[in-house]
Amino acid sequence: MGSPNTHPSPYRNTPRGAVQFTTPFPLQQAHPRDHSRKRHNHRRNTRPQHTTHQGDPHEQQPRYQHVNRQRQRQRWKAQALPCAICGQAIDYTLKAPHPYSFVIDEIIPLKHGGTLTYDNQEPAHWWCNRIKSTHSLTWARRKVHELIQQGNAPQHDHNHTTTPIAPSHWFD
Repeated sequence: MGSPNTHPSPYRNTPRGAVQFTTPFPLQQAHPRDHSRKRHNHRRNTRPQHTTHQGDPHEQQPRYQHVNRQRQRQRWKAQALPCAICGQAIDYTLKAPHPYSFVIDEIIPLKHGGTLTYDNQEPAHWWCNRIKSTHSLTWARRKVHELIQQGNAPQHDHNHTTTPIAPSHWFD
């Protein structure tokens, strides 16, 4: 065998047990954010696509989902339909968590394979939707009707105010 000086070796003198491989070309230094970029791209590429109706091309892209929800709410508000669960009128000016505020209910719950499409949605009261949860529409109608008959439904208080998040003395 020859001496280490006569045969160029890809291995340099390194501490015992450690091996360092060298190439004739300098190694490129990785960008510090490359690893996080790869993780982000991996998550983005494997994210399940949201199911929406065929319409606006933006509606099929997850980054525009908040805009789509606003559009869907505006469509339902414009129709001014009654609650699909209890059948009473909805005051579309009330804000959640008022029990009779407007929410969009999925006819077939997402948990049971329902989609976020327009044909699987209907307007409902916040309270009625909470009662329905992931149950069927017929069960929810029966349960809400039963609670209304028993007098356990919340009162229609149009002067409903929500409690402040911070105590009032914080604003003095």
